[in-house]
Amino acid sequence: MTGSANSASARQVFAIALDALGLVAATYLLWRAMFGGEMSLSPLAFQVGVLGSLACLVAPGAARRTPWPVVAYVAVAVVSATMHDTLWVRPSGMGTIDSIPPYPVIIAVLAFGLAYTFRSPGRIAVAMFALLACVSVLGTQILYDRFFNNMVYERGGSISMPLVEQWGGLHQTGLLFVIVLPIVLAVALVGRGVAQRAAGGVMVLCLMAIGFINGSRTGVLVMAMTALAMMLLVLLRRGAEVRTWAMAAALVAALVLAGVAGERVSRGDGPIALTMKILSGNSTRPVIELVTGDRWPIWQAAAAVTMDHPVFGAGIGRYSQIMREGGYAAAYLPGHPEVQHAGAGQAHNMVLHAAVEMGVPGALCVIAIWFWMTRTAWRSWRAGWLPVISLGLAGAAGAFFVRSLADSFLDGLYTADRTAVVVALLLGLTMALGRLHRRAQP
Repeated sequence: MTGSANSASARQVFAIALDALGLVAATYLLWRAMFGGEMSLSPLAFQVGVLGSLACLVAPGAARRTPWPVVAYVAVAVVSATMHDTLWVRPSGMGTIDSIPPYPVIIAVLAFGLAYTFRSPGRIAVAMFALLACVSVLGTQILYDRFFNNMVYERGGSISMPLVEQWGGLHQTGLLFVIVLPIVLAVALVGRGVAQRAAGGVMVLCLMAIGFINGSRTGVLVMAMTALAMMLLVLLRRGAEVRTWAMAAALVAALVLAGVAGERVSRGDGPIALTMKILSGNSTRPVIELVTGDRWPIWQAAAAVTMDHPVFGAGIGRYSQIMREGGYAAAYLPGHPEVQHAGAGQAHNMVLHAAVEMGVPGALCVIAIWFWMTRTAWRSWRAGWLPVISLGLAGAAGAFFVRSLADSFLDGLYTADRTAVVVALLLGLTMALGRLHRRAQP
């Protein structure tokens, strides 16, 4: 009896030590992802995920359930990588070989570990606040570039602020604002007290303004759509308070004004001008090309690869290779201005990119994961469970998925490892929220 008690005590002490180490490692990983100078973070992310997973497996009574879409995603990735001999070997952006698992496996392992590391409401809130603080620092540097260095952001992003430059440009940086905006908006809509809601509203407007200055029109559009959708859903919920209506009305008015200002900044190339051009019928380009810009031929090429490799895909990390060597770039992108970079480097659509590399099953798993994330967080909010956290995570998951229909941020970019850490954090926090909600139910 004494030996059994000592064994349980030793296991508990070991679990506490692993838990503390996991918190430190997760904090270090987030700092490296946001502000570190290197781009290859997959090995560190995998190690942090394994550490958190070990702590979960050792801790007595820890919740170890993993959502079935994540399990299916890993299984499809492993099968596809095995079929193409890329299970432990991945070509890197510099032409060397990384002996690490495929990125879907790394994201899943990291998310599982982070789900245990941030398993309490307090830890989830701290993680979300840390992400907001990091993005705020980057946003401050964007403002500094624009107003003190008189820099107008172009495709290459900032060239004067290394912390912004290393994110690779306006679209990658804009994605961070797309993810963080719903978290702040949740504070403005369902936070406690007038002061907290007002602070959240001011932060929402600041993020929108920085998004305009950053220059990613797709990111700004998704931010505005997400804000309007979240406000509408909150207001339609039974029992919405008068002050919630007032806050939403003020935010809508501010978003309209911001949209008009953004249209002027875009010099007639914004959403309003595009709509008028489509309605006038004077353009010689097809409507689909006007709406999607230079992405339409890229999507056609990706669809062609998927039709030729529907089951196992072309292999994880081999999108660029199959595009060039398979003749798809030459067939579908002969005059594309970015054929050597964006056109043949990534599908500009997360679902299509997964379909090219892992086949149709991989694309279905991607859709299932983001549907599960949004649904899990949304159910928690509808039940009144941690309303700010659950509504913020639901909006962040939905916004990231919508934004990723126009770009693929998890592969094909030299900043993909950074984005993967942020996405794994969102997935892990949603898994932790779902576990907490299930435990709280009678």
